[in-house]
Amino acid sequence: MNSRHTWILLLVAVGLAGYLRFVEHRDAIWIRTANGGHTAFRPLDLASMHSLELQRSNQVMKVERDGTGWWLKYPVSQPAQSAGIDRLVDILKKLEPTAFVTPAEFAAQPGGLAAFGLQPPQALLTIESATDRTLLNIGARSPVGNRFYFQRVGSDGVFVADVALLEALPASANDWRDRSLLGLRDAHVDRIEIRGQTDLKAERDPPTGVWRLTRPLAARADGARLERLLNELQNARIAEFVTDAPAIDATAFGLQPPAIEFVAGHGSNDLVRLQIGRSPTNQPSWRYVRNLIRTNVSLVPSNALTPLEAPLSAFRDRQLTPPLDAASYIRFRFGTNETALEREGTNWWIQIPRRFPADPAGIAHLIAELASIEIIEFPADVVTDFTIFGLAEPQREFTLGVRATNGVATITNQSIVQIQFGRPLTNNPALVYVRRADEPGVYAVPKIDFRLPETPNQLRDWHFASTNVLEIRVQRGGRTRLFQRSRGGSWNTGEPSLPSESFDELLHRLSDWNSVRFAIRDEAAFLKGYKFADRSHEISLVFRERSGPFQRWRLRFGADLGTEVVVLANFDDDPTAIHLKLPRNLYEDLYHLLPVR
Repeated sequence: MNSRHTWILLLVAVGLAGYLRFVEHRDAIWIRTANGGHTAFRPLDLASMHSLELQRSNQVMKVERDGTGWWLKYPVSQPAQSAGIDRLVDILKKLEPTAFVTPAEFAAQPGGLAAFGLQPPQALLTIESATDRTLLNIGARSPVGNRFYFQRVGSDGVFVADVALLEALPASANDWRDRSLLGLRDAHVDRIEIRGQTDLKAERDPPTGVWRLTRPLAARADGARLERLLNELQNARIAEFVTDAPAIDATAFGLQPPAIEFVAGHGSNDLVRLQIGRSPTNQPSWRYVRNLIRTNVSLVPSNALTPLEAPLSAFRDRQLTPPLDAASYIRFRFGTNETALEREGTNWWIQIPRRFPADPAGIAHLIAELASIEIIEFPADVVTDFTIFGLAEPQREFTLGVRATNGVATITNQSIVQIQFGRPLTNNPALVYVRRADEPGVYAVPKIDFRLPETPNQLRDWHFASTNVLEIRVQRGGRTRLFQRSRGGSWNTGEPSLPSESFDELLHRLSDWNSVRFAIRDEAAFLKGYKFADRSHEISLVFRERSGPFQRWRLRFGADLGTEVVVLANFDDDPTAIHLKLPRNLYEDLYHLLPVR
């Protein structure tokens, strides 16, 4: 071979070796040795790390990372707690040795590597990534300074680094174990079972996400309570891992039989299966809990398990009605009197017994009242005879639904809920029996009859434009006076002290007046009880034809309640009056600005 070519190849080889050494060490940490030289420490490759294994004495513990987090693989298989592992990984990422002991230096020490705690090593840490596998022999603390010794398997010498890495290593696998009682992480739970003093099974409907009880009865479940139960149990912390043996003396832990069993699952697959046992002797604040999925027994604070002892009724949905915001028709019946309302666009109209506009605030209040009814007791879950509850022929009934248009433009009513009110409870008159037509049982709810309408006039819209009032007739103490609006729009008051503008202002305030509206079942008794005859005062308003919700409004005034005056109101020729309360200052203005002298 030509000697010239030989030299060229030699130079290329030297250059390539230098380039590889440069590439390999361009990110290396250079450490000065005691003899004045330098050695390189290549930072650990943790970018794609997927497992850590620690061998210490006769213990082996290993964790692996997947898309959901860290999982303990040895000595037991279960979720791992991330905080301690992430702290260790962060320290490994920043690992920078501060000194290096050459082989000659540690060979000169009495005992050699044993003087550094490395023969044998106190622990072996294995780090695996997609592209690398690194083994670190962990030694002892240095005698001076906050440092410790370690070796990188495959490299000569001993490195000295900050003791933070040594302190971050777990003493046992328990330090890396997830101490959450359930360890569910992001698992989707759609089945919950409890057995013990309380026996129930609840399942979540996949399309709607709504929870329902399926054992011991089919009923609506309190979804928020069940979700809260899951969260509380998930957040409960294990205080101590007692044993991981698959075979145990169940009687010793109060698990033969267990006091309570809890199951959380997805479909037919059990994700968690707990058995709750007794408390340790003289330690009532703790209880033994066995996880049958992981076959381990642990100690858990007793108060964390208290929610599992709640009665069945605590897990039932106490909301009487479903959401009612979408309702666009309402039917209600009191005795034999029926009222029907429908929403047209954004406005509500009374349709039965006759058509007139409804008060939007009154409708909103009615819907809110019905939507807020809470079930207090569950007297009967299946009823074949509703007579004893006053529900065979209920005095009061409400139906709410949605008006829908099908493909051929036919309007149909789709019921949301139908509820019927029965008699008060004998032992608690503050509650009444009620039922939903779509459910087999009977409930007890607060008695709110006085807040629910009985007649359509209680929901009538009485807001009007003051300019549409043509006549005001005042009767008081046997005298009558008529005020009329002229064709020019002003009022003929007959007195300079009664300006026309004050009448329109007074009518405007009357139109804006709002009051809770009560039905009158015995008008004669009501008139007598509130001394209407003593006051002998009433006002009637006559409106322009087809100008508003009614043509005539009659107001009769009764007893003074201090800040309010009792009022009976009639509309047009409807003999059914409703009971209202007028602010006293407005009544006084009516009295003085509309005199009868």
